Amino acid sequence: MFRASLSRADVADFAFETLRLPDGMEVNYKVRGDRSHRTILLIHGGGDSLSVWESWVDHFGGQFCFISVDLPGHGLTAPFPDGIYSTKRFARFVSAFVAAMELKDFVIVGHSFGGETVLRYVLANPEAPAAMILTSPGGYTDEDSLEMPRAVATAAQSAVGRSLLRDFGSYALFSSFQYAKFFHDRSAVSQAAIDRQFRLFRYEQNRGVLLSLVSYEALHHEDVTGLSRITCPTFFLLGRDDNIVSLGAGLRLSGDTPHAEHVIYDHMGHMSHIEMPEQNASDARAFLAKHGID
Repeated sequence: MFRASLSRADVADFAFETLRLPDGMEVNYKVRGDRSHRTILLIHGGGDSLSVWESWVDHFGGQFCFISVDLPGHGLTAPFPDGIYSTKRFARFVSAFVAAMELKDFVIVGHSFGGETVLRYVLANPEAPAAMILTSPGGYTDEDSLEMPRAVATAAQSAVGRSLLRDFGSYALFSSFQYAKFFHDRSAVSQAAIDRQFRLFRYEQNRGVLLSLVSYEALHHEDVTGLSRITCPTFFLLGRDDNIVSLGAGLRLSGDTPHAEHVIYDHMGHMSHIEMPEQNASDARAFLAKHGID
């Protein structure tokens, strides 16, 4: 049930460019395309990394510069020193990253926890993005959304719980949970994608962060508010059979966001940007073109 942690050298193939923020945090990020073109900033979900967007970018097309970034405690970006993780805090990180990269009039994209992070960032910086695209975003919860039981979350947040659970690392359990909860068609997911996640899950610097994030949010999450203040074009990409963020919660988010548009993918779960990247990216690209964003 336990697997050894991996060193920085063991995961060096996931290291790209490094940025040091004013607070000293070292951030791992990747740039694809010409920086003179409009930027699309990609924010991954909880427990994932910037590499999750590769197939999506491959299918996107057009003259854009793509910047993907590892959130704190994910991929190869440094963790928060106090070990406290929330989408509110991630939103402040995105703000610091955008400022450090001097991004202007950009498109911002987020998935799952990253989608809620993007929502909170845009609410705090309504004039910053040209458009927002959210795939299976968090933000609202309901009885059909997956949430860690409070008793488990409380134990996981304790010092003893963190110590005991930090090194838990069964590949069989990890992959079976991914297939059962996150994906609708496991044949559409490469083994390499699962292997990548499991390797980074065991990276010694960030090991245990996913547990800290999920348990903290289970105990302290507050639904996003103030969506009526959003003015940029917004597009929701939702899976009808999402077992993590329910379709109902996603539709409520879309309905409460002024002038938002959405698409619902039948026979699709939480990871449409992985299972059907060509269609997902094509729909996002068409949305931007409709609003004259290129």
